[in-house]
Amino acid sequence: MYNIEIKAMSSLEKCFVDDILDSKEEKKDFIAFKAQRVCFQLGVRYTTDTVITRQRTSVKLCGELAKYSSVSTVVSVPSHYPYNLATVDDGYIKKTPGLYPDLIRPLHYDEGLNLLVDQLQTLWVDIRVPEDIQAGVYSLDVSVVSRDNAEVGASQKVTVRVLENKLPEQRLIHTEWFHTDCIAQYYKVRPFSKKHWILVENFLKTAVENGINMILMPVFTPELDTYIGGERLTTQLLEITIDNNGNYTFDFRQLEKWIDMCISVGVKYFEIPHFFTQWGSEHAP
Repeated sequence: MYNIEIKAMSSLEKCFVDDILDSKEEKKDFIAFKAQRVCFQLGVRYTTDTVITRQRTSVKLCGELAKYSSVSTVVSVPSHYPYNLATVDDGYIKKTPGLYPDLIRPLHYDEGLNLLVDQLQTLWVDIRVPEDIQAGVYSLDVSVVSRDNAEVGASQKVTVRVLENKLPEQRLIHTEWFHTDCIAQYYKVRPFSKKHWILVENFLKTAVENGINMILMPVFTPELDTYIGGERLTTQLLEITIDNNGNYTFDFRQLEKWIDMCISVGVKYFEIPHFFTQWGSEHAP
């Protein structure tokens, strides 16, 4: 016989694979403004007294908020050095090397989740409350059901009370380092080719959706995190040429294209890389 348990929790909860589900505080009622994102987690645990150590499941959404919701899985990643011995305090949840919940990844396996016996796995649910929704209380049902036996599964209902007012635009200026060279290298495309521009725009859209409104603009290739003696892939928007007489010419067309693209997806502020290397300020681009 096997069993699947599920519990709704705050998005701030940290769930390790060896945690006990009963130790987690339940939270299934939320409040939101119009046009706000509501995120919460669902802890899922599979137990059995048989030799079946893995359960393939399907994740289903129902209710008024289903069409505004998406589900991802929280992936644990290895951490070999979780704290600094010189600055350690009592605020750490864990101090031992191991698997730590970190990556939020879209569901694979045809919108399913593979459950391993006696391991706590976590789903991340993202509700994007629309701007034109009526104020009131709305529900979302999340079900995790075995694909081998539809009678085995669990469901969790959460409610969101939507307030009358719309969430105001954020006033915080929020930036994260944004490296276009990494995008080009990962997807194996030429910097600022047509394909590269499409990829960069998609990443920018995702950044803005997650609250970033200032972007690092590679007027010059950013000198950040470049090891001494090394070189980053050139992703410089400003094109500079010099003729035989030592005269410089500056072409700003790529830079103007970058600014137009960023503004079109909602970026409001621009951060410009330093003129010298990060460590020691020794070399200009």
